[in-house]
Amino acid sequence: MRTGLLAGIASALLLAGCGGNWGPNDNPENGTPLVVSKEGDDGSDGTLRWAILKSNADPGKFRIVLTPTAGGTLVIRPLSQLPPLVGPARIEGPWTGTGTPTVALDGSPWLDLTQFSVPGAPTACPGETAGQFGPNTRSLSHPGLQVADSRDVEITGFEVRNFCIGIMSLRSHDNFIHHMRLVGNLGAAGILVTGDDGSAAGGAAGNSTHNVIERNVFLNNTDGLDVARGSSGTVVRANSFTIDANGIASSGIEIISSANVLLDGNRLEGYATALQLGADGHTVTGNTLVNNTIGLQMGGTGYKVTGNTVTGNRAGVVQTSGGTKLNTVSQNLIYANGQDIHRCGPLNGASMVSDSGVCPDQAAQNSRLDFSLNGFDGSIPNDDGSACPDRIPDCTPPQNYPVLSGSAFGSNGFTVNGTLSSRASMTFTIEVFASRGDGVAGRGEGEVYLGKVDVNSNAAGLATFSFAAGSDPLKDGTKKVYFTATATRIANGQTSEFSLPQLVQRP
Repeated sequence: MRTGLLAGIASALLLAGCGGNWGPNDNPENGTPLVVSKEGDDGSDGTLRWAILKSNADPGKFRIVLTPTAGGTLVIRPLSQLPPLVGPARIEGPWTGTGTPTVALDGSPWLDLTQFSVPGAPTACPGETAGQFGPNTRSLSHPGLQVADSRDVEITGFEVRNFCIGIMSLRSHDNFIHHMRLVGNLGAAGILVTGDDGSAAGGAAGNSTHNVIERNVFLNNTDGLDVARGSSGTVVRANSFTIDANGIASSGIEIISSANVLLDGNRLEGYATALQLGADGHTVTGNTLVNNTIGLQMGGTGYKVTGNTVTGNRAGVVQTSGGTKLNTVSQNLIYANGQDIHRCGPLNGASMVSDSGVCPDQAAQNSRLDFSLNGFDGSIPNDDGSACPDRIPDCTPPQNYPVLSGSAFGSNGFTVNGTLSSRASMTFTIEVFASRGDGVAGRGEGEVYLGKVDVNSNAAGLATFSFAAGSDPLKDGTKKVYFTATATRIANGQTSEFSLPQLVQRP
């Protein structure tokens, strides 16, 4: 609700480095209702097209209220593209996020999206480049609702389905999309937030900022959400993204040329890549990534990846570009990955599930990993200092991981001991984890986060540590425990891969 919006999302906006622009007169929630109760699209009073045109003529004066008949439903099937919404504006239905929405905006029969079931077939959802179409293609075509070159539009409380793009925010800012259900939108994304300026190079107009996507349900869209081309400061919080057996797997959330995006408390399941992140400065916190081919793919620098659960994927967390980027990966539960999942990314206009166990021409999606800073080529061995001018390890990224040795169970419970070889005279945070298994290919994983200890390296770049892990670190009486640790350099925030695991058994 617009009157409480600033208070409700203030913490997320501050984390993302942005703030809203709503003024005292930009509050359409209390405006005169424009009641939409007709399913037709002839533009007469009571249709959605009529309501949008009337609201656009006097922004901020009205609110559009989608109202089903008593005890029934309202399914609006536009015959052509609806006008873009001009803000300040609010369009609302009665759905609060549970059960099935009674109001829907449905793109069929205007668009025939069944053609996506055949790779390479003609499609109703073309890309911006001639000859391109399908999921994960740059496209601005056929949105159900759109905000274009405007601001302060709130959309809430109904379902949008069977369009090329469910909802598009194009070169627009300070919009709030929440408590929506996006289903079967098979072009660019369920929701597309973009600053695309229309140039052949894609552009980055820079005026698609401070948009909030919160508490929505995404089901069987190709990409769930795209944040693209100058859409910095976007907040994506508490959404559910799912591809089930009937969907076409692509990316759950894809970020392209947009910095400082906050991803907070989302759940993503069933994708080729759950979080496919480009550009820099993102905060990724409290998300759950499960049953995807790739959980989190980091393609930029300056990320803060904290408190996420990444489990049951083929590849868990992967940093691309050879591990040279400075990202903090802290207190995440990354375990039980390496699963036999092959949801392949887009291929010939549609993505696929591989029956052969291999994704054609996409070796990245055939790698089994828990946590790698070396792209999809597996873990990187520690730097022994032989290539460094001062012969001190870790003269170049990535950060060395700790080496565990001498850990044991005693009268005070488990004690985890280890050493770190890295840069001289610096402070590092060692995080310690416990697991039931030793990770993919025995490379270590982190099922339970136990805590941290800060250490200082000496003039030779060496540090030792000891951590008290208690008598029951897995909280279920498990006697055989695999311990691992990571190291984060305080000076630049760069986190290592997991250490090799050390098995300690309690009597």
